[in-house]
Amino acid sequence: MRKLFSFDVETGGVNPDVNEMLQLAFRVEFDGIVQEKKVMFMKPSNMDNVEPEALEVTGITLEQIEKFVPQHQVFREFNGLLDKYINKYDKIDKFTVLGYNVDFDMRFLRSWFIRNGHKYFGSYFNNMCIDVFRDVDKWLYLSGIVLKDRKLSTVCEYFEISLKAHDAMEDIKATRKLAVRLHEELLKVDYGILGINQ
Repeated sequence: MRKLFSFDVETGGVNPDVNEMLQLAFRVEFDGIVQEKKVMFMKPSNMDNVEPEALEVTGITLEQIEKFVPQHQVFREFNGLLDKYINKYDKIDKFTVLGYNVDFDMRFLRSWFIRNGHKYFGSYFNNMCIDVFRDVDKWLYLSGIVLKDRKLSTVCEYFEISLKAHDAMEDIKATRKLAVRLHEELLKVDYGILGINQ
């Protein structure tokens, strides 16, 4: 059975060793069938590490964050959800992750585990990632199209995919639609430019 974990985070900064998640949204699927969708807001353990620039990007205020559930409580709930879907003692039963520039989000997710004294991140997630950002790289090179940048909002605008930027669940929805469009576009391009027949 293929188990897919699509997710996105909004954070209080860009350094996972210092900054923490403010919002986590995820979607769990088994062989394409949605099992659960959830959005979690959390108050960081150290409010001093929430950077003003991050608040501008996310649109979340300090007053809102103060009312969020403490991150360690959210972690307990999240860990319980993982145990519901994954047998952590089975080396094969793991989630494959889907996201956009997903390494950034994964680093924050791993840091969250460490911050909560949980050493077994790999018990739930395998090393396979479906990073739609990498498909954008491939598509841009092979198609010869030039965009001003490779942000999710920019690429979605090109494909006329609606996106409420910097809302974690909206980012997931847009990323999934973009993955399908990119697959369609990559079927059209000429791979000869890679010189695979030379």
